[in-house]
Amino acid sequence: MKFEYRSLIEFMTNISVVCPKCGSKAQVTSSYISVWKASFICTSCLSHRVWDGNTSSFVTAHSNYDRYEGILSGPAVDSFFRYPLWYQSEYKGEVLYAYNLTHLSWLKQYLGAMLRERIQTPHGWSNQSLQSRLPQWMLSAKNRDTIIKKIVALEKT
Repeated sequence: MKFEYRSLIEFMTNISVVCPKCGSKAQVTSSYISVWKASFICTSCLSHRVWDGNTSSFVTAHSNYDRYEGILSGPAVDSFFRYPLWYQSEYKGEVLYAYNLTHLSWLKQYLGAMLRERIQTPHGWSNQSLQSRLPQWMLSAKNRDTIIKKIVALEKT
């Protein structure tokens, strides 16, 4: 199966998190165009916050682009408020996580494919695609069935 270039930031516009006040499923939303503004809302306890980019966020690298410093994509927390992600599961000491159901669905499709071919972008091959950044334990064929079962279980939560 051939897969088009995907970026992790595409899944960051609507992130399902655990509300720090009541433990219910809540949402962090941001703009795909500008990740410098984000909001948190829990419909269960009505807790809410706004992040405007002026407070501490995960910084991984500096860039020549104005106000862009990069977003860490490692821990199973959102990159704005650092709340735990709703969709996460442990596998052999590693954390399988997704930002939302769309991200989970993409992971299930990509990891479940017997043959994973990438489509070259108009600018050539990209090492920054989500596909090229997945850890080896996720990509291993011997882990495929168990990881897919975990993704299916997460989709039901």
